[in-house]
Amino acid sequence: MALDKSLFLTLAGYTPRPGRYATEDFLTELFAWILNNIEGYASSLLSLFHDVNKTVPEYKAIQAHAETQKVINGGRIDLFLAIDGDVAFIFEHKVNSWLSDGQLDKYMKKSELLEEILYSVLIVKHKKQWTQKADVQLTWTDIFKLTRRIRGRYKDDERFILDSFLHFLEGNDMGEKHAITQRVLAAVPEVLTGYQSLEYIFKELETFPWKEKFEALDSLPLKIKEMIKKASPEFHKERWGRIGIDFFNIIGTRKNCHIFHKKRPFRHLEA
Repeated sequence: MALDKSLFLTLAGYTPRPGRYATEDFLTELFAWILNNIEGYASSLLSLFHDVNKTVPEYKAIQAHAETQKVINGGRIDLFLAIDGDVAFIFEHKVNSWLSDGQLDKYMKKSELLEEILYSVLIVKHKKQWTQKADVQLTWTDIFKLTRRIRGRYKDDERFILDSFLHFLEGNDMGEKHAITQRVLAAVPEVLTGYQSLEYIFKELETFPWKEKFEALDSLPLKIKEMIKKASPEFHKERWGRIGIDFFNIIGTRKNCHIFHKKRPFRHLEA
């Protein structure tokens, strides 16, 4: 297998961006590396695009080059795939996040960087994240199924890489979706009971006498004590699909939260 660059060097060169989940960027770098180094993978992917949307021609990639974090039209796209020099695909990848307003349209506008026939590709963890129209809309489970189907064509190092990719997707809940079993259904009442217990605990925390119970709070640095004085615990029954309590909801900026952990905002105490 001819390698343009070590996969580990590729991941080591990844530069995190504010507001991004590391899983998304690692997945993008791994996917791009496979497209660049596993012969025939790009052609199989293009066939899948055609199966999903017949208006996208079934291109056969003689030369395919994937580039990540490409700056275009004032934005930074996850992956740019050029096929044989005159066809290109713009990829936007989502795992646990959502598209920003008009994100795909912005990327698809004509630019001096793009003279190719251009298509948009949106790959997400859940179909509910298809909030904007793309030429090709897929889930990572679709990519999982494609990779698993063609892995038998490869041997040795290439097979190992593809198997590792499959394990990565499975480990992040983006593999094959399984039917709900009787065992899972039987656990639902217990889960609901736990939810009710957490709700009770967080409601109690809203009025908990912290200073009376923890005298050591008086020995904390002055800045932290001033922050504690501003604490206004507020129970959130459901926010972002979670249950939790926000101790400092009156703090409006990240800068004021850096007291707790250098260069990292204060995190909600959530379950």
